[in-house]
Amino acid sequence: MKIADKIGVLFGPLDVVTIERDFEALIDKNAEPDVLDECLDYAEDVLGVGEFSNRNPSWWQTFMNQEVELGSKEWRDGISNLLRLTSTHKISALDNDRNHLKMGIKLEVLAVNAKQLPETVFNGAKCVSVQTVFGVVPLVECPDDTD
Repeated sequence: MKIADKIGVLFGPLDVVTIERDFEALIDKNAEPDVLDECLDYAEDVLGVGEFSNRNPSWWQTFMNQEVELGSKEWRDGISNLLRLTSTHKISALDNDRNHLKMGIKLEVLAVNAKQLPETVFNGAKCVSVQTVFGVVPLVECPDDTD
């Protein structure tokens, strides 16, 4: 059974699905790490799905009741700011010119919207869980980050 199907069958519309995913890139040795375009594209794919997409917690935390068009410059700037505050990043020296950046992001989506997500969204996710009134239910087990 696909993850989106499980969400639609097992959970209530206001349960919150949390999707965690890592992104990697090479950055200039002297550059400060920032939100990658890939992260924003992924956030757009995840947060823009569903009839009530502007009520997804990650979207709502950023814009509250403002009318913002999905994918607009204002939307991307706002979600960038959210991800700057909530993402994790690890920098490893690679050579004299570049560093390796590993950025972990976490997006929250209402179950009513998440059941319409394509399975490709979940393919790269390292962790998918659902917050219900009874607690957190893991759909894709979260690995221990002991490295």
